[in-house]
Amino acid sequence: MIGGKWKVVILCHLIKEKLRTSELKRLMPGITQKMLTQQLRELEADGVVNRIRKWKTGSIV
Repeated sequence: MIGGKWKVVILCHLIKEKLRTSELKRLMPGITQKMLTQQLRELEADGVVNRIRKWKTGSIV
């Protein structure tokens, strides 16, 4: 479920506060947008994170 290089890093950031995807990307300069999106989708599918859609300006996880 929580394997790989990036999921633990993502969760460490999200434990502190809710962040937009772009804010996570800024905090993790070594990750590509594609990889970040993939990892967030997997975490959401596993029920580890929830995505909150705010208007049309982006998502907060």
